[in-house]
Amino acid sequence: MPLLKYLNIQCLNDDGYSYDTNRLSNTPCAIHLKELIIGDLQCTFMNFKIFVKQIPNLQILTISTRKNRDMFEANLWEHLIRISLPHLITFDFNFGCIYDCIDDCIYGCIYGCIYKRYLYKYMFDEF
Repeated sequence: MPLLKYLNIQCLNDDGYSYDTNRLSNTPCAIHLKELIIGDLQCTFMNFKIFVKQIPNLQILTISTRKNRDMFEANLWEHLIRISLPHLITFDFNFGCIYDCIDDCIYGCIYGCIYKRYLYKYMFDEF
């Protein structure tokens, strides 16, 4: 079992491959890993979820991704963090997109998921 505590991955890409969850072990293999940085996440959310389940004690997660709409769903992230990453303290998510590529769907997610869910709650619940 690896004793790695910190891992910085330049690019994580699944090349469209879908993992067979029946063949994967239910026993996490990277239990000592505390910090994970992914410079360019290019896989599906489902495959990332399978990957992260192998790192149950993760405390710091930093992800950058560009134009990967599959990663931009607040409810999926919230569920993943609650269930698979109970020790997570810091979640730094950077989503990049060229302004010309922003469509109504992404704008709606930004406004609806972030503004209404977090900013609005904290701006008005504190008073």
